[in-house]
Amino acid sequence: HTDVNGSVCETSVNVRSNAVNTINSDIEVFSGFEVKVWPNPSVNNFNVRVTTLDNASRIDIQVIDITGKRIHSDTIKWNNEYEFGDALQAGIYFVKIAQGDNSLVIKVIKQ
Repeated sequence: HTDVNGSVCETSVNVRSNAVNTINSDIEVFSGFEVKVWPNPSVNNFNVRVTTLDNASRIDIQVIDITGKRIHSDTIKWNNEYEFGDALQAGIYFVKIAQGDNSLVIKVIKQ
């Protein structure tokens, strides 16, 4: 996010678990489930890091374009950085991160 002076800052939002949420900030936190996406917006790649108390369940990532078409999906490891987006065209995308009953959607912008 940028403030009125154009300075980039990070934000954090607490959301309820067991619900799908569309979020526009860079760090999202469920109880025991944190997702960070940066840089946002990006001209090249996006980085994702999922920190979770559940290190046994798989974490799925899906990238969906503005028309609702899934254009990328993968399984990622907890507490590791995952990079994607180099092949994406400029535009708005929705990144869905899911693990067990926790699921959230983060809007990202490719410039």
